[in-house]
Amino acid sequence: MLYETLLMRSMMSLTENIEDMSSKNTKQIKENILSILKVGGPLSEQGEHKKLTDTEIQKKTGIARSTIRNIKSNTDEELNSDLKTLSKIADLMGIPLAFIIMTTEDWDMIFQAFSSMRHFLLDEKKDIINKNPIYSHKNIKESLIKSKILNRSLNVKNLSDQDNKLHSFNDDLLRCGAIIGALLLKNENKCSNIEHIAFATSLANQINSKKHASV
Repeated sequence: MLYETLLMRSMMSLTENIEDMSSKNTKQIKENILSILKVGGPLSEQGEHKKLTDTEIQKKTGIARSTIRNIKSNTDEELNSDLKTLSKIADLMGIPLAFIIMTTEDWDMIFQAFSSMRHFLLDEKKDIINKNPIYSHKNIKESLIKSKILNRSLNVKNLSDQDNKLHSFNDDLLRCGAIIGALLLKNENKCSNIEHIAFATSLANQINSKKHASV
């Protein structure tokens, strides 16, 4: 559910239609679906993975043949599928819907967030940790301050630019942290768990750093 909630909200912007997504993302979705359909069928007697046929997909999901053909067609063709259709495919494959819509960059960002978690770990004995999910953003802010990420300087041409960019970076980082916290730290156990806090903080930092690197 962690991936599902985060990526459904951040990547799809709570929309029911994929038509508004960039062609790069729709191409990635097609590639993802084609990859899993090639190995999503029953195992052969030799233990090899078989691909799912159009007939099997239609029978098990109720998805129209024309939609299946569109999904399996040349990846440059526009994807005419809504979230309900993709959800049926995800259920058939036994995976979260978010996994289908994730790009290679999304996976890399999550891996990097996991690998950097240790830099954002709070000390349960020394640091103030809020247990109320309403204040999850305070835990993330505490983690950012302790890691010194929040106050880092950026390489810019002059002091004025530095002040402006640093202010923008910090504001966006805190906002992103609050959003990620609202998604991932929804209950008392997660909100007060230092590893959950560290991952949420690390992920917010990855997202924000990527955003400002492209500016």
